[in-house]
Amino acid sequence: ILRDLWGYKGLVVTDWGGQHSTDFAANNGGGVEMSMGRNIWYTYYAVSNKFPLAQAVRENKVPAATVDEMALRTLWMMAKTGFLTGAPRRAGARNTPEHQRVARDEGAESIVLLKNEAGILPLKPATLKKVLVIGSNANVKQCDKGCSGEGNVPYEVTLFAALKTRLPQAEVTLMPFCAKQKIEKTDTAAATVAGGHAHQKTSEAWSDPEELRAAAEAADAVVVFTGTELGYQENMESESRDRQNMDWPAELQAALHQILGWKIRNLVVVTRSGTPVGYNWTDKAATLVHTSYLGMEEGNSIVDVLFGEVNPSGKLAWSWPKSYADTAVAKCGTYNANNVVYNERFYVGYRWHDAKKIEPLFPFGYGKSYTTFAYSNIRALPGIGVSVTVKNTGKVAGKEVVQLYAAYPGAQVERCVKELKGFQKVALAPGEEKTLVFRLAPRDLAYWDEFLHRFRTDAGTYELLVGASSADIKGRVRVTVAQTETFAD
Repeated sequence: ILRDLWGYKGLVVTDWGGQHSTDFAANNGGGVEMSMGRNIWYTYYAVSNKFPLAQAVRENKVPAATVDEMALRTLWMMAKTGFLTGAPRRAGARNTPEHQRVARDEGAESIVLLKNEAGILPLKPATLKKVLVIGSNANVKQCDKGCSGEGNVPYEVTLFAALKTRLPQAEVTLMPFCAKQKIEKTDTAAATVAGGHAHQKTSEAWSDPEELRAAAEAADAVVVFTGTELGYQENMESESRDRQNMDWPAELQAALHQILGWKIRNLVVVTRSGTPVGYNWTDKAATLVHTSYLGMEEGNSIVDVLFGEVNPSGKLAWSWPKSYADTAVAKCGTYNANNVVYNERFYVGYRWHDAKKIEPLFPFGYGKSYTTFAYSNIRALPGIGVSVTVKNTGKVAGKEVVQLYAAYPGAQVERCVKELKGFQKVALAPGEEKTLVFRLAPRDLAYWDEFLHRFRTDAGTYELLVGASSADIKGRVRVTVAQTETFAD
C-alpha cells in the first residue's frame, strides 16, 4: 500500500519494538527498526541470531539491492535533516507565554462535563472561604510518567496548586480518600476486602472517614479528584501494557460510594483517565467532570472550567460502556495476552453499541455545557450535503460541537448503523444563532470492496444525521448518489 499504491519513496521507521520479522519487513518496504534493529543487526536473546539481515541476504531471502535501497533511504533522510553536512538548526522557542496559553486553553477545551444535575457548576470563587480537595492525585504530577508518553516539561500545575493560587483568600485543604478498613500502604500490595477477594491496591493514601466527612461538611465546596495514574503498576495507564480490567481498585470504589453517600452540598467529582474506566457510582454523583491527561497546565485548565471562566465544550472521543461486558472485546472474546483478533470487524465503539442496541453509560460525542443549544432548519443541500441552524438558548456564551453522521438505509452490503463523517465547533453568544454547512464527497460514503480490492460507493439513497452526540440525533435528511464509483484509496 505505502510504496506501490501511494507511491511513497521515503524512509519508514518502526515503532519501538514494533517489527517482528527480518526478511518479510525488508522485502515489503521496511527501513529503520527501533529499538536498536534487533531483527536487522542482532537480537538480545541469542548470539546465534547476530546480523540476521546479513544472514537473510546470504540465504537469498532478501536481495542485496533491497538492502541498498534501505540504506539509500536512510542516507536521504540524514541529508534532508542536515545530519550529513552538520548544517545548523534554526533556533527555536520553548515555554513562551504563547505556549503556556495554548497548553492551558487546549486543556480546558478538551474537558467534558458529564453531569451537572444540581447546577452546582460553575462555582463562584467569591463565595468560597473553605475548599476541600479529596484525593492525593490532585497534587501528583503526571507529565514525567508513561514511558515514551512522558514529557520533560518546564513546570506542571496540579489541581490543588491551581486552586490555592486562584483562591488566595480561601482555606484550601487536601485530604486523601477514606477507607472502611486499613490497607497496607504500598503501591503494589494486594488488598483483601469484604468477601475475601484480592484486589490490586491503588497508590492512594487514606484518611479517617469521620475526619474526612467533618471536613467535607464544613467546606463551601468539595472537589473529589480521582482516576487512573500513569505508570506500570496494576490499573495504571501506560504504553506497552494493558490494564487488567476496566475497574478501579475495589477500595477506591468503596470510598467513592461512601463519600457520595454523605450527600455533601457543592460536591464536584473530577475524574482523569486516558480510557474508559468502570463507574459503578455515577448514579450517586450529581456533578461529574471528566479530563484526560492535560499536560503542564492541567490544574489551571480544570479550575478555568470549574469557575466558569471557560464554558466546557469537550465531547467524549469514545463510547463509555456501563461495564466491560458491554464491549465488543468481551462479547467476541478476542482479547488474550499476545494477540487481538478484531472479530468485531468494523463494529468498534459506538458502532458496536448501535448494532447490538446496547445503551452506554455515556455515548460517543457526548458532553454538556453551562448553556443550552437548539437545533433547527436541518435541510438537505444539492449534492451530498446538509445545513443546520444552531442557537444558544441559554444565558452565557458557549461552544457546541455539531456532529454529522451517515447512515445507509439501502445498503447492498453489511454497513454500520451510522458513522461519524464530520463535526464543527461553533461559538455562540447568548441568543445568537449560526447556520452550519456540511458537505461530503462520494468517497466519504465508501466501503472496502473485498472482491475489487478498492473502496466503493454504491449508487442509491443515504441519510445524513445531525446531532449533539452519537445518541442525540437532532434530525436527518436523505440524499442521493447518482452513480456507483470506486476509489483506489
